[in-house]
Amino acid sequence: MEYALIIGTVILFSIQTLSFKVFNRHFMLNLDSYYLFNSLYFSVSVAVFALSNTVWEPVRLLTVLMAGGFGILFLAAILLYMRAMALGPLSYTTLLFSLALLVPILFGALFWREPVRPLQAVGLVLLLLTFMLAGRSDNDDKRPNLRWLLLCLAACLGNGSLMTLSKAHQMQDPGLEIEEFLIIAFGTAALLSLLLFLLRRSRNRVSLTHLRSRRFAWLVLVTGLTTGTGNLIALYLTGRIPAIIQFPSMSGGIVIVTTIMGAVLYKEQPTRRSALGLLIGLAALVLLSV
Repeated sequence: MEYALIIGTVILFSIQTLSFKVFNRHFMLNLDSYYLFNSLYFSVSVAVFALSNTVWEPVRLLTVLMAGGFGILFLAAILLYMRAMALGPLSYTTLLFSLALLVPILFGALFWREPVRPLQAVGLVLLLLTFMLAGRSDNDDKRPNLRWLLLCLAACLGNGSLMTLSKAHQMQDPGLEIEEFLIIAFGTAALLSLLLFLLRRSRNRVSLTHLRSRRFAWLVLVTGLTTGTGNLIALYLTGRIPAIIQFPSMSGGIVIVTTIMGAVLYKEQPTRRSALGLLIGLAALVLLSV
């Protein structure tokens, strides 16, 4: 059952990733459009969480604090990652950001009695190799520098802390306050995105007429639905399966599925490097599930 849910989550987040790609190609003209897009699709996700919550009960203060922190950290990690990509080579930025999954795995082994088996450790190393092959580009003309490295490390630790925070919440009482946690977390992120959007608009009002289209509305809806449903399932799984299985399997699965979907939908011809990465990624997922 858990593995079927992981597969479902991978498919949802892969569609989400392709939605981001559509936004970046056709609608991402400035930070104003980015913040507005975030605020809108986060709000759709909050609606998904609210509709899936059948029983409304008082929320514990700990959940409010953890979820609020999650929302703030979520937006901060995204902005740090975007800034790192702008300053340094994309391939190494992507690789360092993907190392975030080591944080919850380390916490799981040290504090939640989730040992890492030898074959799983091998699978994890192969998965990191997959990320490196998938993210590497011969067109990277930006050189690494200290500021870029610090931003990468901050984004990596932020992303890893997000995974750890969500798992820590569910390790207390698995299945409890899932929707409430996500409503507060994504509601906080939506509100902060809206505030950043309004702040930028007050200083420099740029044109956003390119967002007034039915295609953009559908994009917001699809992104919000996949983000909301995917995070519901992912948070449910954090209290039920070890971090060494969940986070690497989801991350690796998304890389593999989006690469295949890109080749089918966008006619992106896979290189020998990316094809090798896919094969190594599949082997890694098999070892991680042992």
